[in-house]
Amino acid sequence: MNRRISMLLGLLYCLIMQVNAQNYCQGGVQMFVPTSDFGTSTIGPINLGVGFFGSNRYFFNDNLSLKVEAGYTLLLFDGDIRNQMVDLLGGAEYCFRPEGYILRPYAGGTMGLILMGGSAYFGLRPQAGLMIELGETVLLDLGFGQQFLFGRGNFHGFSPKVGIIMNLNSF
Repeated sequence: MNRRISMLLGLLYCLIMQVNAQNYCQGGVQMFVPTSDFGTSTIGPINLGVGFFGSNRYFFNDNLSLKVEAGYTLLLFDGDIRNQMVDLLGGAEYCFRPEGYILRPYAGGTMGLILMGGSAYFGLRPQAGLMIELGETVLLDLGFGQQFLFGRGNFHGFSPKVGIIMNLNSF
């Protein structure tokens, strides 16, 4: 059942990306550093997560954007893979400086479905970051967030990200 739900949500994500492909797409690497005890859960003890993510942003104006995001993270304990986490999220961000500035700080958040350890969780991730313009169509994104998971037990962790954002309108 969880596999079917994952496939359906993945397909929905791909469709949404195709509809919004005229704007900004992003890909990058992410980490998950637990700040709560996973040892007593069905997930088991973990001390680090490493993975990748992809997202698509739709800007309503120079400052406000909506985004959809999917990610995959391997959860590790002392270097051994213990589990995996799949994020399917949606959210909003506010850039404090409009396009055209080299440094663009932002704040926002995402929420949605997180699949981990055979269970589904509701995830909430407030985040802040800095977009650095590398060219007319490319930005470097340095993001930092605190991820909260609600479901069979409540967990949380620090979630830094590094990604490249590309404006597909310019190609």
